[in-house]
Amino acid sequence: MLKTSLTKLKLKILTDFIFVIDDNLDFLESLVLLLEENHFEVKSAQSGRKALQVLNKISQIPDLIISDIKMPIMNGYKLFAEISKNPRLNEIPFIFLSALSDNKEIRIGKRLGIDDYLTKPVKEELLLAAIKGKLNRKKIIGKINHKIAANLAKFDLPEHALVSDNRKEEIWILEFIWDDTLGPTLVKYHPMKSKSKDLISKLGLQCFSAITAIYGPFKSIKEPQDLLITLENVNKRAYLLFDSLSDQSTRTNKKAFMLGVIASEITYFESLEIKQLLKNLSIKIKLDKPHDLKVIWEDVIGILTKPVQ
Repeated sequence: MLKTSLTKLKLKILTDFIFVIDDNLDFLESLVLLLEENHFEVKSAQSGRKALQVLNKISQIPDLIISDIKMPIMNGYKLFAEISKNPRLNEIPFIFLSALSDNKEIRIGKRLGIDDYLTKPVKEELLLAAIKGKLNRKKIIGKINHKIAANLAKFDLPEHALVSDNRKEEIWILEFIWDDTLGPTLVKYHPMKSKSKDLISKLGLQCFSAITAIYGPFKSIKEPQDLLITLENVNKRAYLLFDSLSDQSTRTNKKAFMLGVIASEITYFESLEIKQLLKNLSIKIKLDKPHDLKVIWEDVIGILTKPVQ
């Protein structure tokens, strides 16, 4: 059963939809009741397989999934992996609840990109705080997508501006840096085709501007921040990583920069591999070491064009 606190952390969200999965019926019913008392819409399942069947048919996409890890037939990790392959479902955030606490299980989860674990029995206030954090991030990403779409709508973008018969030519890597006078400025990009430079610049500019508008200036970045977003106007996905480097010539002694990959499709698992590439590139930029975007682009191509397992 859940450990409850005398002072309940009530969330003021009335319409968020949470899907919960656990094979322990007593725990599941307790969790559903807790969430409903905190004004969430809730749907539940007692196995990963049943949850996947429901999610594949459901008309309303959940705002969050809370799942147990150790379940028969299809455990929480397998459910997470299946959902992450589905473009319709792969943006749903996950929180895992489990009685498991050994390092082996945590390492498996880390390889899948999972970083939100709560160990049973979980305190109510910790669970609700984790839910609030996940939902807030999801809403921020939604605002960013909306703002980018609105900004790009102002431009006269050709309907098939970024379409090519060669899939590799529809994948771009770009590097932007914040200039105190000019704002977001395109430094490098690849492939360097003249016909796409203007559009790539506009896309990157709008991504950078939209995110700074939502989050505020990146003056206090201590660790790289990343997002996987949708560019609906051009039917593309973008994986973006933001960081900052030391620069004594600026008022804040820091300069923000953005690295990004734009492609027709980037799955969650592909974004994890791209993230590592861009984090390594970010380190080189901060150390002022030479870097060749073409080399990184070729690595990205390898990730995005490898056969589906």
